[in-house]
Amino acid sequence: MNTLIRKTGKLTDTHQIAVAPMGATRTEPKLGRLRPWRIAFVLRSAGVRIVTDVTENLILGRITPSGNETPVIDLRPFDAEDAGVSRKHVLIKVEGDGVYASDLQSANGTILNDKRLDPHTFYPVFHLDELVLGRLPIVIELLIDPLS
Repeated sequence: MNTLIRKTGKLTDTHQIAVAPMGATRTEPKLGRLRPWRIAFVLRSAGVRIVTDVTENLILGRITPSGNETPVIDLRPFDAEDAGVSRKHVLIKVEGDGVYASDLQSANGTILNDKRLDPHTFYPVFHLDELVLGRLPIVIELLIDPLS
């Protein structure tokens, strides 16, 4: 059973605790590689939900006609240029137990929950937070937390 916790943006599992008899040998579980975060970027104005797995960094912006500076998620099909979205607008970074957003010195700025972001500064992002790139609103859904 998964419980969503809005305050931290994390998903946690509710489970029973197993009790081992005295003298039993304990073996450490092999965790292997952590699964990636799964994040959805919801563009309500276009009726679109972009779902992607993120392991490190992700750039949202728009591809130029020459295709030189390519963001990971191209918002051009959603009238991003008219909305003032820069080619490399915002960086989404996953680190440790959190997700963070940083404006990449975009021409029209980035707003997180009604607060303008200072360029090149990382701000924590939680489930159902709203990012506004220029004038393009995007709701963030944190679908999978790899540490849960």
